[in-house]
Amino acid sequence: MDEENSNENEDKMKYVKYVEFLDLDNMIRAMVSSRAPLLLHIDFNGRHIYFQSQPGFKETIFYYVELPEAINENFVVYDLMTGKISFSDQLQIDPNRRSIPIVEISKQNIFPKEILDSK
Repeated sequence: MDEENSNENEDKMKYVKYVEFLDLDNMIRAMVSSRAPLLLHIDFNGRHIYFQSQPGFKETIFYYVELPEAINENFVVYDLMTGKISFSDQLQIDPNRRSIPIVEISKQNIFPKEILDSK
């Protein structure tokens, strides 16, 4: 990568913010209020990082949580009436439930080395 591209990437990163959630429950509660929730997952050397992005005023904010084990189902299901979180391999069609797809990614350049090496 030449110096011009490197400087351009550094300038872009100034507008990227990261927010790590305490646990999955808090992250799901934040996600159900977004218009099109999508939960991205990457296995980084056995660390399971789940995240989503939201555009900010001048920056993009990445919300993430690290879990000790992978979620094996395809959807997180949030019950709007009780606040209960469950998992399913099937899309739930119910006005009282919101299904959030989990999307597996194989590569990323979103998380900097400092975050991935921090634990």
